[in-house]
Amino acid sequence: MRSAPPVAVDCRSHRGWEAAVWTVRMLAAGVAAEWVVRWLTAAPLVSVGVVLAACAAVEIGRRRARVASVRVAWDGERWTWDERPGAVTVVLDLGICMLLRFDPTDHGRSRWLAAQPVDGVAPVHALRAALFGPPSRTTVGAR
Repeated sequence: MRSAPPVAVDCRSHRGWEAAVWTVRMLAAGVAAEWVVRWLTAAPLVSVGVVLAACAAVEIGRRRARVASVRVAWDGERWTWDERPGAVTVVLDLGICMLLRFDPTDHGRSRWLAAQPVDGVAPVHALRAALFGPPSRTTVGAR
């Protein structure tokens, strides 16, 4: 069986996914901050200040970690993520977006992206064909 043809797609993080992750992080930061304040038996005004500071820290972290766009490419033999070779795995496919995990071949840190193509719907089919298609013979032999 033949492997999928080469494809390169510029993806950005899906806004709905970003909103869901942001909500969970804010709730976790708020609950943790409130728990610490109650453990210290601080005044209610201090409690509000600590919760707001925790939420502000989460927001600052989110803005610093935001990725504008990522180029995910399959050349017929290997995957690249912004010109960095590695393995791309589909963790979740929701139709409108896919949660992708990239593991670089140089054993660097894994990257995650709720990928939504920048150019619209056209390149999605080719990307799915490459992601779900059979691996190339050279890739199978290398494992």
